Amino acid sequence: MRKEDTPSFLAHFLGVRAAPLIQSFRDWGERMDHLNAANHGLGAGLDPVADHFSYKCREVREYDELRSRFEEHSDDGWRASRFVYQSIISGRRVAVIGLVDPIVTPLGDLRVLELAEPKPMSAAPDGFDHVEISTRQKLEFMVHCINDTIGMKSPLVKKGRPHHTTWDAVIMPDRRRKGRQPFILRLNDAPLVEKIGREML
Repeated sequence: MRKEDTPSFLAHFLGVRAAPLIQSFRDWGERMDHLNAANHGLGAGLDPVADHFSYKCREVREYDELRSRFEEHSDDGWRASRFVYQSIISGRRVAVIGLVDPIVTPLGDLRVLELAEPKPMSAAPDGFDHVEISTRQKLEFMVHCINDTIGMKSPLVKKGRPHHTTWDAVIMPDRRRKGRQPFILRLNDAPLVEKIGREML
């Protein structure tokens, strides 16, 4: 693909390929907003905020291609991203990409894309995978409020991970494509960029 094709390639990647995941999250966010208002707040000052969404690459070559696209810029001032930061997590490269044009959702703008290389010796599903929200409240309190108030078919469940602990729930059981895993809503205790900032110190 030619370098000059990158703007249209990224527009399709973020606007079309990511659309099912983003729409699932918007639907969930709107439902939560309505129920939150009806119940006069899920809790005192309880405000979950959209943080980032994730894409898992099928192979190393796809990861390299996508990351290089987001790193591009032109002499006339066009740039594909605000920043790209790469780290090693669970034995594979993960790039955190600041979007130039944030994606609007009921819980705030998604400004960051997490791009993950496949894990070594893993057959994990690829493609757009999850949306993560963060909160300043205690995670357990937020989980209790969301699970009790919204009454999701798939409640938030605690997931221990090598680098942190999250709470996950399915927000779209049927991804309308055979062989795919469901879209996930992930709750975390701080924005991803803050964690990166601490890592860089």
